[in-house]
Amino acid sequence: MKEAHLTKLITLLIFLSLACELDLDSPLDPKADSYQGYETVDNINAIQAIEVPGVFFFNFPLGVTPCVGAAEYQFQISGSTDFTNPVYDEVFSNHTPQIPVAELGEGDWYWRARAAKADGFWGEWITISELNLATAPFTSLTPADGGSTTDTTPEFSWDAVVGADHYEIQIADSEAGVSSATAATTSTASFTPASSLANNASHYWRVRAVNSDGESALWSSIQEVQISWGSITGMSPVDGGSTTDTTPEFSWDDVVGADHYEIQIADSEAGVESSTAIDCSTNSHELTETLANGDQRWWRVRAIDGDGHVSLWSDIVVVVVVVPEIGDSYQGGVIFFIDENNEYPFDGLIAAESDLGSYEWGGYGTTVGGTSTAIGTGEANTAAIVATYGANEPYDGLSNYAAKLCYDLVLNGYDVWFLPSKDELNLLYQQRTLVGGFGVDGYWSSSEDQSSTAWRQYFYDGDQNDYSKKGGKQVRAVRAFNY
Repeated sequence: MKEAHLTKLITLLIFLSLACELDLDSPLDPKADSYQGYETVDNINAIQAIEVPGVFFFNFPLGVTPCVGAAEYQFQISGSTDFTNPVYDEVFSNHTPQIPVAELGEGDWYWRARAAKADGFWGEWITISELNLATAPFTSLTPADGGSTTDTTPEFSWDAVVGADHYEIQIADSEAGVSSATAATTSTASFTPASSLANNASHYWRVRAVNSDGESALWSSIQEVQISWGSITGMSPVDGGSTTDTTPEFSWDDVVGADHYEIQIADSEAGVESSTAIDCSTNSHELTETLANGDQRWWRVRAIDGDGHVSLWSDIVVVVVVVPEIGDSYQGGVIFFIDENNEYPFDGLIAAESDLGSYEWGGYGTTVGGTSTAIGTGEANTAAIVATYGANEPYDGLSNYAAKLCYDLVLNGYDVWFLPSKDELNLLYQQRTLVGGFGVDGYWSSSEDQSSTAWRQYFYDGDQNDYSKKGGKQVRAVRAFNY
């Protein structure tokens, strides 16, 4: 009898113990394995993982099927399946906690969970599940990774993230320094630095979104951008080129954003880098020293903006001074006069290398009027003769009279040839040996004497005199040139 009472007493105590662990508001059957789909403490090892769907920006849920009567749940996340060093290990009172994305970072992770009774008894770990967290939801990051810009205060931008309240951006001059860089905050999906970034250097940046609860999304991948402001183009004189100017002007294309420039000039390539930099407020500089024929100068230039940022130096280029002299072949002919005193609207006169032949001056008996004998008037004289006589001179009706032959001439790629004036013809006579190709006969000038005569000059003795316009004399075309 005593044994029967003892058995009933033990059964009652077990029932009361189970009733304390279970939800007493629900009439559970202590012998049942489950109730309304929930696992009971009698089957605490039977909890299962709830699938984690979708992509999560700020936090993500982990969960297991609930167990009625379980006091708490433990969740672990690790980078490996052995969970030797879990990166996340927390205990919750609910079975579906929210895990901050920013605490983990992108990549493949593994997680597991287990439930515990109120008395501290832990059930077994559930089967390990895999979790993938993708890079933060940033698209269209600009400047593009690996790209370049000339803007020293570039705008960094990205597509807006749904649910974001603001963004944090980190910028550094090295990839390793990004994570420790002070984060700037912007309420829009773009950011422009308040001050210029270092020029001719790479910069690295990343961004992340933050929601109104202060929860952060993952950082974007680190992007690299090269700032190369102030590239020098359009340098003149060009490298290896020549100039006839003994005080040459060095110039280059204006650089957008440049406040001023620095130029270095030396008489050797090796001396450029150590030469004193000359400040230029514009995109040109005229040499203050006078160079001699054959002198060379090497030079380079760089731009400087208002914040003092400098561009890279341009390549070093060299220019040589080549001043044509009397007797030199130049611009389609041979130089026979150089205006060393700057008296005329041209730098000198060039003669064709050979005569055009013997022809009439034309227009015998018809006065052109207004022609001159002076240096610098041959071109105007020739134009006046052709304007007066036209396509065919009025005496013999010839189309190949002296002035028109020169006026129509195109030689060695050059036009605007003319019949020299009386004084220009004399200059040509004085340099006849250097120019070459002359006979001893007389040559026509474009200077009219009167209606039936014009000035000619013999090249065997230099004598100048008037001669009948209908007579044939040699014709040598000339032209004016500027360097």
